[in-house]
Formats: sequence, C-alpha cells, structure tokens
Amino acid sequence: MSKFEESKFKKGQSGNPKGRPKGTKSLADYLKATDIENALKVLRHHLKRKSLKAAMYVTDQAFGKPMQRHQIGGEGGGPLVAKVQITIVNEHRKPGEHNA
Repeated sequence: MSKFEESKFKKGQSGNPKGRPKGTKSLADYLKATDIENALKVLRHHLKRKSLKAAMYVTDQAFGKPMQRHQIGGEGGGPLVAKVQITIVNEHRKPGEHNA
C-alpha cells in the first residue's frame, strides 16, 4: 500500500473529528465584533495579496453589503400598466354548444 493510500480519508470518517475548538470565532464573528481599524487592517492584508474576493468578503462582513436600489416603471418611465385577460368557461353547456 502506498503512502498516499494510507493517508487518504476513510469512507464515513470525518477529516476533523474533534471539529473547531470551542470559543473559536469565525472571521465573520471577529469582524462584526472588532473596531474599524482592525477590520481595515484585515482588508489591507487581503488587498496586498491581490485577493479581491477575500477583500470583498471582509467589507461585506465588517460594514454590510450596500443596498441595491431598483426603480420599476412603465414605458418611458411612466406608471406600470397591467393587462389582464379573463377567460370565462361555462361548465353547464352541452358538448358542441358554443357561447352566444
């Protein structure tokens, strides 16, 4: 048996059976509880490493995601117009009989 096969995860076994130690905070928890200076320090670290995705995660967790505004309007910016089509079915008519 090769070293690779010996070190492979066994089916049905966790790779981290003890899990994360109690009291350990995630990065999101840390950023929510920290002051702005520490959050900016973490942000600068990720920007220096050119890790844009990580930097965006830091800003979202520390400062919240920006609101996205949507303006919905009708044609030419006017009011919305709803067009509704109603079909009435007469269940009491006989087969082959048409609506009058």
